[in-house]
Amino acid sequence: MNSNTDWIKEYTNWLYSQYKRSEISDITEITTPFTNSIGDNFRLYIKENKEKITISDDGNTINDLAMLGVDLTTKTRSHYIDSVLQQYGVDMFEEVIKVTVSKDRFPIIKQNILQAILKIDDLYSTRHENLKIFFLDDIINYFDSNDYGGFAGHPLIGETGNSYKVNYAIPGTSKRPLQLINIYNSIDFSKVAINLIQFEDIRQSPEIGKKEIYWYIVYNEEERKPDDNSLNISKKSGMKLLSKNNIVEIRSDVTSKFL
Repeated sequence: MNSNTDWIKEYTNWLYSQYKRSEISDITEITTPFTNSIGDNFRLYIKENKEKITISDDGNTINDLAMLGVDLTTKTRSHYIDSVLQQYGVDMFEEVIKVTVSKDRFPIIKQNILQAILKIDDLYSTRHENLKIFFLDDIINYFDSNDYGGFAGHPLIGETGNSYKVNYAIPGTSKRPLQLINIYNSIDFSKVAINLIQFEDIRQSPEIGKKEIYWYIVYNEEERKPDDNSLNISKKSGMKLLSKNNIVEIRSDVTSKFL
């Protein structure tokens, strides 16, 4: 390989090749390479009906969390789930995360529902009551109270046409890069890998053009630290993993280089 871009494309191609498909009656089961809190691969279930297609998790995400002892009936966790569903444009009915759309929207919606499932699965890290559920809110409040000048829930379109929302974005100018930040209470390889896919797609987008992008993943080091594979991928791709204690680097990255 001649560049980081070659390496990233080779890795993302390999990642996509790890998706497995099987037929169960009139349902298509897609096994993704991403794993949940108990180490199982996330699975999506697809059902076609004329021009529509329904994608769901068959209730696995909520059932697994309940089995692990996470009380999802609390007001704070219920609010968190509702906000994630709204952010990614998916629904939940009788504990099944699902969405029905026209078939031509499948690539975009598949990505959205997978991101929603990853975010909701992150509630496993709040099973102990002494851990803060509002880690995301804490970080965004820190940015706002310290005048980072960004905004939450910023939508972006990738080169593939897929839509994404990052947790926080600090706009770029002619003299400074666009800074995009995703925030997780619990970090793992699956989250880093899906961020890599988003990062590569977004920075190749015509909407971005030649703008420079800095991509960050902020995590709660008190819950879990990134493993070696996550650190290696982020380093090679140009993403930056930051613990809560080191998020000042988001500002210093810009002030030291561009101001």
